[in-house]
Amino acid sequence: VLLVGTHGDDPSVCRQTVLKDLESHCEEKAYTNLICDSVIVDNTTSGKDPSIKRIRENVKKFSKPAEAPLSWVLFRKAFADSLKKRDVNVVTVKEVEEIAH
Repeated sequence: VLLVGTHGDDPSVCRQTVLKDLESHCEEKAYTNLICDSVIVDNTTSGKDPSIKRIRENVKKFSKPAEAPLSWVLFRKAFADSLKKRDVNVVTVKEVEEIAH
C-alpha cells in the first residue's frame, strides 16, 4: 500500500504535518504492515515533484511482470467457460479436478 496525499502545492498546508496525520490515521489499522511508503504530491508540477518519482519507483518495484505457464492460462479459460455454461459461482474441488482433466 502506498499512501498518497494531494494538494502539496497549497502554501497553507505543511507537507510534514499532513504526512504525519496521514500515517497516524493508519497506525492501528489491519493493513498498517502493508504500507511501504507515504508521500505528499504537488499536482500542479506536471510530474516534476520528487514525490512523483518516489511513487513511480514504488510502483515499478511492486509491478514486476508475472509469467503464467500456458497450462495455467488454458485451465483458467476452461474453468471460466465451465462456470459460464453452468451459471454458477461456486464449485467443489472434485468439479475443479474434472475441469482440469
